[in-house]
Amino acid sequence: MDLSVPTAAPAPPNPPPPMRLSMTAHDAKWALRHEAKARRAALHEELGATASLAARDVFLNMPELAAEIAAGRVAAGYWPIGSELDPRPLLNHLHERGLACTLPATVRPGAPLAFRRWTPHTELAAAGYGTMAPPPEAEALTPELILVPLLAVDARGMRLGYGAGYYDMSLRALRAGGRVVAVGLAYDGQMAEAVPADNNDERLDWLVSERRALHFAAPER
Repeated sequence: MDLSVPTAAPAPPNPPPPMRLSMTAHDAKWALRHEAKARRAALHEELGATASLAARDVFLNMPELAAEIAAGRVAAGYWPIGSELDPRPLLNHLHERGLACTLPATVRPGAPLAFRRWTPHTELAAAGYGTMAPPPEAEALTPELILVPLLAVDARGMRLGYGAGYYDMSLRALRAGGRVVAVGLAYDGQMAEAVPADNNDERLDWLVSERRALHFAAPER
């Protein structure tokens, strides 16, 4: 009979701490982009040019936005990429009303957009990211009204873009220099419950869709 005292089994190693799943605003944006792109593509397929004309009329019939249209003021549009709501019906109207119209162009990574004078007769050149812009020699202007494309937007006016940050940088620079009204153009179905945001994100002032115009009040400090 073995009367020796059994030795204690070695203690198991301490279990690893539970994995913490922490999603930054950056990660959450990338997760939302795929869904938002698919949703916008479906809306574009369904509504297309009809929504662009309707959004133009919504803008023009909103007194607060119509008041921003005055000859001599500077407005920025954008050349639509893929399924973006087409701003050209509204941009053409602004031109006809006597506003100096511009389109954005990327100058270099990490720098705000340049806004170059545009008319319906301007010859455009490829400007990266699949869009078009006036050539570098076109007059650079500072917009007071800017139409902004987007993938999604929430009830706070926080916008989801493609991730390069050009519009956020540009709005921040424009707002530092004076008053500018930022109007997101989108299909109404692009409204999201919440868009992840951090300190680098700039809020829109308005959203105009084919159905309505929404004004986003600045948060109380």
